[in-house]
Amino acid sequence: MEKRVIQQRDGSMALGYVVADQRQLDKRLYEAVTGGVVPCLLPGALMRYPDGVLEMRYRIAGETLEQRLTRPFDGAETCELLESISSALDALVAGQMPLMNLRFAADEVVMDAAGTGCRFVFLPMTGIKPNLDGVRVFFESVAAAVKPADDIAQNALVSLSSFFKKSSIAKKSCETLSPFFLYNVMK
Repeated sequence: MEKRVIQQRDGSMALGYVVADQRQLDKRLYEAVTGGVVPCLLPGALMRYPDGVLEMRYRIAGETLEQRLTRPFDGAETCELLESISSALDALVAGQMPLMNLRFAADEVVMDAAGTGCRFVFLPMTGIKPNLDGVRVFFESVAAAVKPADDIAQNALVSLSSFFKKSSIAKKSCETLSPFFLYNVMK
């Protein structure tokens, strides 16, 4: 699904995703996203343009993961970042929300004020094509992009990268791995 970066009237930035048909929206998932009940997800809102086009819009408050990755992470920050990503996956599994609806792109993940916790775009729609390699590719790209500031950060990243390179299970489908398992691997 294509995203648009939008400058809103108040000057803030937002991400927008066109909804082809309102029937695509899953009521339970939509309420979770618009109600802000899952802390790791960016709250979204359904916008209707005068021409009838529907769009899910997510306000970007803070910097994106892509922007944060331009600065070095120390060991504690690296572990907090990876734990935050793992916690997001745990929350979705606990809420029986499909991982395939999570946007796994560094420019679609917003960092918290501390710069180590993540909030993701989650599309509350049905019919999204599964990307069974999405979780693995996301973790690998984050691990490759993090600039370690110390040995602890470097060791955490080497361990994470090593896990994905050696695990035939992860290569087949990281979507089937328990987020709890991933979290423990990153500890």
